[in-house]
Amino acid sequence: MVDYTVVSVLSQLAASLGAMGLMVGVRVSDGQQQTPRILPVQQIISAHPRCPVDLNQLLTELVVDLPAYANRVITRSPPTNHLQDIPTSVILATSLPPETIPVSEHLPTDLPTGDDIDLGFILTRERLYINNRMLVIQRYHWLFLRSTPNGWELVKMLSKSDPYPGYRILPQPWDSSQSAIARAIRLWLRDCQWRTVPR
Repeated sequence: MVDYTVVSVLSQLAASLGAMGLMVGVRVSDGQQQTPRILPVQQIISAHPRCPVDLNQLLTELVVDLPAYANRVITRSPPTNHLQDIPTSVILATSLPPETIPVSEHLPTDLPTGDDIDLGFILTRERLYINNRMLVIQRYHWLFLRSTPNGWELVKMLSKSDPYPGYRILPQPWDSSQSAIARAIRLWLRDCQWRTVPR
């Protein structure tokens, strides 16, 4: 897993130094010998490939890093008595095709709409402790995403729990746009934008 907080700092540094026309000497190997070359600093301090434009690819990459991002947010969050924000530990995240999401007649009616809104689905499996008992819950998340000139943004998120292996907490969809998972997703999307240094 890449720490994109570090990547973002390096990316900004590369952009600033590159704007001054700074060149750096490196040795490039072709497998037989090393040849000195002078390259722009942007090519030396390189970020990750561009943040995906395709929604499916975006979600595929998001779920790889989401447990670490979410657990970091959860650890740093103040204590709460809200059932929605009981501290958990995210142990798994995966993207889902729409047909695997449980149908619910309780979805809110004020959902984001428009040609610029893309809907993605992910699942998280989380561990929590209640009265000295360890429970594992499974949550489905509806992600309403918008692609902007500055990258993807999470407009709204809904979540519902599923009995796994038999515990049902918050079985009806609820607005989780400000939950720890949503905040973690926004952090990841922000960091994702720094993968490409402006050239």
